[in-house]
Amino acid sequence: MHGTLHPVGFMRGVMAPKDRSVLARLGDDILDYKVASYSTMAALAASEQARRVEQLRIAKCQADEALKKADEEKVTLRQRVADVEASLRLEKEAMEQRLKDAEAKGKAAAEEAAAVAAKAAAEAAEIEKAEAVADAGKKAIESFLAEGW
Repeated sequence: MHGTLHPVGFMRGVMAPKDRSVLARLGDDILDYKVASYSTMAALAASEQARRVEQLRIAKCQADEALKKADEEKVTLRQRVADVEASLRLEKEAMEQRLKDAEAKGKAAAEEAAAVAAKAAAEAAEIEKAEAVADAGKKAIESFLAEGW
């Protein structure tokens, strides 16, 4: 048995031509099977890639919706902050106005109290004058009575 070893394992020099054609057809079938399995694997890989692309597309849509919702919420929160700031500003202005009004009332009350105190001092001075006149009159009457009238 002389000859070279065929890839399938048979000796080349010893085979009949009919056997060689059978082997050739078998080799073609094996090649067809390999091509089919590679194309099947490629189709599976493409299918998997398409599934991943679809998942990524869905995730992108969800992320876009979440971003849109976050932007809307941010606008809402900014509006709330602006409303609260405006409310606080108005409340501050109202409190400042009440403080000014209270200061004006306090100043008016202080001026009124000063006027009342001045009037009371004037009345006290008049009372002292009247008491002095009354004391002088009393002394005059006492001295007049002491003289014997």
